[in-house]
Amino acid sequence: MRIKKIKLSNFGIHRDLEFVAEDKPVVGLIGKNGSGKSTILDAVKFGLTGELDGKLEDAVTFGRKKGYVELTIEKNGEEIFIKRE
Repeated sequence: MRIKKIKLSNFGIHRDLEFVAEDKPVVGLIGKNGSGKSTILDAVKFGLTGELDGKLEDAVTFGRKKGYVELTIEKNGEEIFIKRE
């Protein structure tokens, strides 16, 4: 399985984030403390399993009512799209 695209809207610190991996694998996330690296991993977990640590309301960006996570993954040559709100 390979994650091809991640899109976050009002999820944690990320109001609008889109990341496309293209054809190269991503092996790590780097950034300053508080920049949202762990939030991206939490979003991937939520997208794949539907599980969050804590309440869903706590994962939505402060001051917003709704958020979502979209994942596009490739598994066994098939592209799969997942959206969780």
